[in-house]
Order: sequence, then structure tokens, then C-alpha cells
Amino acid sequence: MFCVLDGKIMVAEIGTTESHIDRFHREGWLENFAFEEILRGMYWPETNSLYFFKGFDFSFDEALIEQSLYIMPQLLAALGLKDGVKINFGPMDKFIKGKEYRQLCWG
Repeated sequence: MFCVLDGKIMVAEIGTTESHIDRFHREGWLENFAFEEILRGMYWPETNSLYFFKGFDFSFDEALIEQSLYIMPQLLAALGLKDGVKINFGPMDKFIKGKEYRQLCWG
């Protein structure tokens, strides 16, 4: 899992079971940043896929897409990944607890 705070990519420990919101609480980041606006996401190794989103509703917009693509080289390096990773926007699962979420596969 990862997020971008003040232009800095923050990467969680490999294998963490902690959620983004739990990590934000633990790190004290919610005092300085609006969770709804922070670019965050995850890497899923089984499918070699990155997922980008923001907020509690796993949303994305053009600005988030642009920011995600802009940080891509640095993010790949931070995660130790090479080109060929599948890029997705929205959550990994289209349905979560009975709610349907918007998804977009890039490229």
C-alpha cells in the first residue's frame, strides 16, 4: 500500500495487513492532510497491478489520474517494480460489501 503526501511517496511495509486509514491514524497524518484528497493505492503482485484512488469511496478523477501517471517512475522505483505493471483506477474489487465502485483500467 502507498500514498502521496506533500509530493512524497510513502510506502507501507511489505505484507502489512493495516488499512490506509489505520496507518494514517497511527502516523498522525490526519492532523495535517485531508484523507478524502490524498492519492493512495496498492500493488497486487498476483496480477502485477497497481490501483490508484482517493477517499473513503475509492474515487478517482482526471487530476488523480494525471498525478498518478506523473509519479509513476518514482512509485515503480519505490516499490521495486519494472515496466509492464497494469495500471488501474478505483478499488481492486468492483463490489465491496454490496456496493458497486467505478473502475478504470489504463492502457
